Amino acid sequence: MVQALRASNGDRLLDWGAGYGHFSYVQQVLGAKVVAFTPPRDSYTEYVGLLEQLAGAGGFDVRVGDPRLGLPVEDASQDVVTSIGVLEHVAEGGDDEDRAVADIARTLRPGGVFFIAHLPQRSSAIEWLNRRLGRTHHQRLFTRRELRTLLARHGFCELSTSRYGLLPVNQLASSARGQAVSLKSSVRYREIDRHLCKGLGLFAQNLGATFQKQ
Repeated sequence: MVQALRASNGDRLLDWGAGYGHFSYVQQVLGAKVVAFTPPRDSYTEYVGLLEQLAGAGGFDVRVGDPRLGLPVEDASQDVVTSIGVLEHVAEGGDDEDRAVADIARTLRPGGVFFIAHLPQRSSAIEWLNRRLGRTHHQRLFTRRELRTLLARHGFCELSTSRYGLLPVNQLASSARGQAVSLKSSVRYREIDRHLCKGLGLFAQNLGATFQKQ
């Protein structure tokens, strides 16, 4: 994911739904001026304290608020907005996807980029299996067409889309070396996954996409 997005030195980047802040931290180190946004702590979000600790170490800004009331970010103030496993959870928090994407468009400058990763596909084999087995799965799944249509309604054009996650890479890498995930194993399995997705990408778990505001 770091390879997929490397903010240029000085880029203003909003990490929408920043979680623990690990992606915000990396982008700040790479030279971006990061604002990490998260909802206040509730039954679903428990990251605020850890996020603020990492922000103190990394030097990025943290803003907390109810996203349904609008992101606490100025109009056209960001060069990049990231959604790392966030867009699919909007409805679960009682928000509306169109309203959320419109607010993201508001924060981006013309020509700014909306980077989306870990967006679960409707045709995902892993999601299908998890549902069948009663395991944790996503309530909201997307197709590429749905994503493109949603973003187009708010003035975005698609720059690139990829599919990945046909294999449960972290679980495979972990089982290969006991409890801890081996970096070497993870890289190897991700390379296998990349090749498999060339022909079977429709059944991969995730979509990754980059859109540009017009």
